[in-house]
Amino acid sequence: DMTNILSAFRSKDEESAKSKYLPGGTLDKQSLSKLFLDGEKAEAAFEKTAYHSFVKLCVGAKQKGLPLSAAEKIRDGYETEYFQQRRYELKNNQPFLYYVFRRRTENANVRIVFVCLLAGLKEADVKKRLRAFA
Repeated sequence: DMTNILSAFRSKDEESAKSKYLPGGTLDKQSLSKLFLDGEKAEAAFEKTAYHSFVKLCVGAKQKGLPLSAAEKIRDGYETEYFQQRRYELKNNQPFLYYVFRRRTENANVRIVFVCLLAGLKEADVKKRLRAFA
């Protein structure tokens, strides 16, 4: 769902967002079309959903002309955070999944560091882009 929301915010119009829609989440194409309303109306449309704060963050970034990197960090760290909060309750294959998601985050951070250093970014800018590592 977060990927669909980010795709909608990056799309130039509703039709291109619908063409990039990934099925499988709880939000349908009709729900995502509400993101193309005025900023405050889009926030209000998602007020009673689990994605309200995520949509609010995206709307704020779009209105300020900022990249959606903060929202990407939340999306990319969702699984790791989920398992980290329940790390003492994990059963069956969940400890392995937690390990996999932690390693995936670690690998993403290594790529981010290398790309940022090659681009000549300052240390503070690199740290802003790093994914949460629980």
